[in-house]
This record gives sequence, C-alpha cells and structure tokens, in this order.
Amino acid sequence: MKLMRNILFAMLVFGAFLAGAQRSLVYAHENSDFKRAKQLFDQKKYVTAQRKFKGVFNRIEEPHSEVKMNAEYYVALCALELFNKDAEYLFVKFIENHPQSPKVRKARFQLGKYNYRKKRYTTTIKWFKQVDENDLEVTELPEFQFKFGYSLFRKKKFEEAKQLFHKSKAIESDYQQSAKFYFAHLAYQGNLYESAYQEFKGLENDPVFGSIVPYYLTQIYYLQNKNEELVTYGAPFLDSANTKRAPEIARLVGEGYYKLEDYSNSIV
Repeated sequence: MKLMRNILFAMLVFGAFLAGAQRSLVYAHENSDFKRAKQLFDQKKYVTAQRKFKGVFNRIEEPHSEVKMNAEYYVALCALELFNKDAEYLFVKFIENHPQSPKVRKARFQLGKYNYRKKRYTTTIKWFKQVDENDLEVTELPEFQFKFGYSLFRKKKFEEAKQLFHKSKAIESDYQQSAKFYFAHLAYQGNLYESAYQEFKGLENDPVFGSIVPYYLTQIYYLQNKNEELVTYGAPFLDSANTKRAPEIARLVGEGYYKLEDYSNSIV
C-alpha cells in the first residue's frame, strides 16, 4: 500500500514536471515568435510584423499573459503605422482590456498621434492630456510636446501651446525648428518682441520658414520704432521673389524711410 502511494505520488510529481516543462516550451516558443515579430516591426515591415503578432496573440490561451498583451499592443501599433482604419479602435480596445498595463500610457500617446494625423485637434488634446511626459522615451518628448502644443494652438489655447513649444524647441529633433517658429509667433503675438526677434533670427536660413521670417523681423523693427534697422534690414528684400508678403514689407520700409525724413526713398 505504501509502495502504491509512493508510485502515485511520483507520477503526480512527474506529471506536474511535464506540464511545467510543456508550458515553458510553449512560452519560449511564443516569446521567440514575439521577438521575431518585434524585429520585423523595428525594420518597418509592418504588414508581416502585424501578421506574426496576431499569430502570437491568437495562440496564447492564458488571458493574463504578458506576451499576449504585448502582442495585442503591437497589432494596434502596426495598424497605426499602416494607416489602417481600425487603428484607433484597436488602441481603445487595448486600453479597455488592460487598464492596469504600463503600455496603456503609450497607447494614449499613440491615440493622440493618430488623431493629430487626422487633424482632429480636440480629440488629440483629449488623449495627450492623459499622457505623463515621464512615461515617454526622451526621443518621443519633442514630438509629443510639439503636436500637443500645435493642437492647443489650433484651438486658440495660446498660453498652454507656448509652454509646450518652449519645451520642444529646446531639444534637437525634427520638430525643433517648427517649435521655434510657433513659439516666436506666439511671443510676437503677445508683444514680447525681443523674445520673438531672437527666435526669428535663428530661423532666417531655415528652408521652411526662412521666406516668412523677414516679414516678422520688419514688423518687430517697425513696432519698436527702430527705423534705421528697419530700412537697413528690409530694403534688400523688396526685390526678392522668394520673400513672402513682400508688399507688406515694402509698406513698412517706406514708413521707416518717411520717419527718417528720407522722402525720396519713402515711396517704394
């Protein structure tokens, strides 16, 4: 009898060991597939990556599996990168399914980016307001700050937008020059002419904003009653076909000459 009990006990232990080993093998297999899908994602092969992430998600039966949850997140992220119509739905569903997951914070950031791309600025603001900057990578901060700031700018929430542009322009990134321009514009709009002047001067040779900078700088010289600087700076732009708002610059330069009593040049 005792021998029988020992045999049964050994069989139970061995069965538990086998079950554990099988689970470990399944986990290792799924984790390997997930890593391969992530490599494809990093290589921007989003269609293939999404297919593999879906495979991982569907094969794992354990609902609380971290690998399954991460696969679900990346299925949504691939949809976003592919401009798929279901991207927003997939992220909202992920947030509902995993409210305690650390990836929910990133999901909100992605939803903000998605709606920004769709020019839905009110919804962009809604999602970005739920993002904590401390949850983002350093490389993600300038994008978040600029897009959040621009969305607020479009909704005429200028002071909040200006603070975000100020942050974004301080970090070297693809958004730095745009953040400088909108920060300078808001400084100019708020009569902070010296601050605006410094930012605009730094954009004079920018391929995107360089053509409109002379308009702002001549306006600032004019508003500060710096007439000598106004005519010295503005006159060379009068014959430039690449300068936007040339007629307005001409008017300001003419007024500058007039105030300097240079009447022969005041008619430009």
